[in-house]
Amino acid sequence: MRIAVHITDRTLFSWPSEYWSELMGDLVKDGHDVFVFTDDKHINLAIENAKVHKCFDFTDEEINKVIAQCDVFFGVPLRFSTIAKDKGLKIVNLLGSTSNGTGIISPLVCQGCIDKGNSEIDCIFTDELCYWRITPIMVKRELYKA
Repeated sequence: MRIAVHITDRTLFSWPSEYWSELMGDLVKDGHDVFVFTDDKHINLAIENAKVHKCFDFTDEEINKVIAQCDVFFGVPLRFSTIAKDKGLKIVNLLGSTSNGTGIISPLVCQGCIDKGNSEIDCIFTDELCYWRITPIMVKRELYKA
């Protein structure tokens, strides 16, 4: 399977680096190709593997082409998620507990949660620490349903 993954500064903070390492390692070990995208120019992904493709300096045209060749998308509900949805990929987004979107909804509600109706962003603190309750195993389970 070809998996598009979106990493941001914010998700590196709100989803622990150990989770990212575990997920990426498991996906590669299971034989999948992982295509990592970011708009944050200073992200340093410390994973070196032939099956992990860092698409950090790609043009929008190149990004669209690579995402279109993937089977599933994992990340947050931002630009790359929208591109993947438009290309018909299965979407697995990290979502807060009161979010209304496509993906894995955190089982933890804190005082930062606000019910915004149809919004996919629902944290007034903008740290989404509730993502810590979404484990790599939960993400793999959703990705593999694709």
